[in-house]
Amino acid sequence: MKNRNEVRTFNEFWPLYLQAHSSRASRAFHLGGLALSAAAAMWMLAHGLIFFIVLAAVPALLGAALGHRMSPRSIKVIDEAPAWAALADLKMFGLALTGRLGREMKSVDRPSLPSRPAWSL
Repeated sequence: MKNRNEVRTFNEFWPLYLQAHSSRASRAFHLGGLALSAAAAMWMLAHGLIFFIVLAAVPALLGAALGHRMSPRSIKVIDEAPAWAALADLKMFGLALTGRLGREMKSVDRPSLPSRPAWSL
């Protein structure tokens, strides 16, 4: 796996992001904050409070901050690539909603195996 300083694409960033969110508590706070933010944004839009829509991001930010405090392996991936971190939050939320997040987490925890044995030519 690449060093955090060598990450150049979202596909290289994604495994680091998942490792930073390996704790169930971290993921729960992230996903809860995102759900509350989405609900707040929809409520504000439904009531015509467009000028306050920026405040809808507060639960997601608080959830992320609390989640990172609870995770022992948390790394500062947001500081290095905030746009990718926001996109990764949404991807993680979508995977959790569709029930595929567990498989994705397992694929990152296990090192990838070589396609053929080292002794074959």
